[in-house]
Amino acid sequence: MTTLFWTADGRYLIGADSNSVRLWNLSGTSRFVTPPLQPGMRSSLFEVTRIWLDRGGLCVASVFQTTPGQPRPVNAPPLPLSTTAATTRYALPLLTELTTTVSPPLAAYRVPEAACRIPNRSP
Repeated sequence: MTTLFWTADGRYLIGADSNSVRLWNLSGTSRFVTPPLQPGMRSSLFEVTRIWLDRGGLCVASVFQTTPGQPRPVNAPPLPLSTTAATTRYALPLLTELTTTVSPPLAAYRVPEAACRIPNRSP
């Protein structure tokens, strides 16, 4: 784990390493998530860049170096990589995915962090 912190109420310990997030409670039970990729994309590099608590949820920012996911002939030239930033909001304590916001793919490795959105609530 490269990042560890307690929730404000002291009930959960949250940790992140380079490509996953884990949550532990005081009874020793843990939950594990890997932030999602964009549909139809294959990732050659993935990194959790930051985690934080925001308005009752857990936000996980990550970057992916991706190529389109279509099958390619064995001798075809490699497709160019693009970098995509995504931020996923999870509900605590189950780490249920609520929303994922994806930035447009960019050529640079470091891209602006995507917003950690609160899900729309139906009236």
